[in-house]
Amino acid sequence: MASLQEQTTKPYNLIQPGPGVNGIWVDPVPNLIIGDVKAYAETVSVTSIRIPGYWIHKLGSSVEVTSPPQAGEKLIYSLHGGGYVQGSAHPTDIMAAIPRGFLKSIESVHRVFALEYRLSSGEPPTTVNPFPAALLDAITGYLVNVIGFAPLDIIICGDSAGG
Repeated sequence: MASLQEQTTKPYNLIQPGPGVNGIWVDPVPNLIIGDVKAYAETVSVTSIRIPGYWIHKLGSSVEVTSPPQAGEKLIYSLHGGGYVQGSAHPTDIMAAIPRGFLKSIESVHRVFALEYRLSSGEPPTTVNPFPAALLDAITGYLVNVIGFAPLDIIICGDSAGG
């Protein structure tokens, strides 16, 4: 039997297919990594990378996966919990229940973008994806320049570590 972590962790370096899964790749944004975050990243040799994310749509929505926003549309940008060591943005993961709940209760939101950020793992000194890897990924997933949402129309939501 798979461990709880294996059951609730999807890899950040591929898009997991499945029924109704709308995965996309988001290109790195090294130009947005600045200041203290850039200094921390350089200290541990972490860079902005191409990262997957998943679109979750409201039931009955006819919005295309990467279409520009409709007039008045808000977008939820979801960063899952799991202490940066487990969990997934994949729509089949238990964490997807939270953004699905938002889709049911917020009229102006028709879709959620959930980012599959890199999880930290390992014991020092062999830690994989140390801070600020997940933060760099979160900055990468902020889709203002990719899809065309105005910053005021993006609702950032996170639970546990994602918050």
